[in-house]
Amino acid sequence: MSLTTRKMSLGNLLGNNTDVSIEHFQNICFHIYDYSNIYENMNLSTSLYYICDYFDNLLDGPQREMVTSFLMSFSLYYDKNKSRMESLELYFYDLIPDYMFFCSEDEKPYFHRVFKPLERQTNYQPPNHRHNEILVFKSQLSMYIDDNISIYSGINHYINKVTLEIMELHSNILVLELARYGKQTGTALDIVINYLYDGLTEKKRVCRHWCSFVSEIPMQHIEKIDDNHDYSLCSQLHKKRQILDYNHTYGLPNSVLLESAHNPHLWKYVNRKKVKHSIFTMKNELKPPQIVNGRLVLDR
Repeated sequence: MSLTTRKMSLGNLLGNNTDVSIEHFQNICFHIYDYSNIYENMNLSTSLYYICDYFDNLLDGPQREMVTSFLMSFSLYYDKNKSRMESLELYFYDLIPDYMFFCSEDEKPYFHRVFKPLERQTNYQPPNHRHNEILVFKSQLSMYIDDNISIYSGINHYINKVTLEIMELHSNILVLELARYGKQTGTALDIVINYLYDGLTEKKRVCRHWCSFVSEIPMQHIEKIDDNHDYSLCSQLHKKRQILDYNHTYGLPNSVLLESAHNPHLWKYVNRKKVKHSIFTMKNELKPPQIVNGRLVLDR
C-alpha cells in the first residue's frame, strides 16, 4: 500500500466505486482500524452509515468473499480489544477508583464513558442494511471507537495523576537537598532522599510506559466546547463528582454515606452490599462508612 493512497480520506475512498482492487479495499480497512479521521466533516452516525452501506453493496457483488473475510477478522479484533479493556478496567480500579469508575448492577468496574455531543436530529431515516453481518459490524465498530476513547481518557487521567506525584517528589527532593547542601551527610536524611529518588525513578518509568501505551490508541478528538456546552473529560468528571455528589464505589450518594457514618444503625437499611474488586485479593464486601477525627472515611 503506497503512502499516498493511505493518506487519502475515507470519504474519497468510499466514493470511489470504480476501484475495488485489493489495495483499495485494504486501505479502507486500514482507515477503519485506525479511525483517527473516520469522521471527516460528518458526525459518527453518518460516517458509520456510509461505511456499512459501502460494504453492504460489495456483499452483493464478486467481492463478497473479501468483505466477509474482513468482517470476520474485525469481529475477532473487536473481541480481543474488549478483553483488553476489561483487564485494564480491573487493573486501574485499584489506582483511580474514585475518578474513572462506577459499579453497575453486575458489580463490575467500568471506565468512565466520555459523553459525546448530541447530533442534530433529522426526519430522514436511512434505509436498513440488507445483510445481518453488516448490522453486527456497525454495532461493533461503534463500540470499538467508544471503548478506545474510554481507555484513552482513563489512562490519560492516570498519567496526569502520576505527573502531579512526580512534581511533588521533585519539590520534596529539592527541599531536602537544600537542607543537606547537596552533599552526603551520613545521617538518616540521606536514606530518605535515596528513597524518594527511587520512588521518582519508578513513577517516571510508569509514566513513560503508559504514555507509550496510549500513543498507540487511535484517538478522535471529541473534547470540545460547543454552544457553551463543555464535553471535555475534565468537565464531565467535575459534574460527576461535584454536581451529582454520588459515590459509585458504594452506589450511594455521599450525603447518605455521611448520615450512615453518624448513625451506624442506619447502614443495614441502605447497604447495597457492594464488593471491592482487586487483582490481588478476593472479593470483599465494602466496610460501612465511619467518622474518624471528624472526617468521613470510606473503604477503598
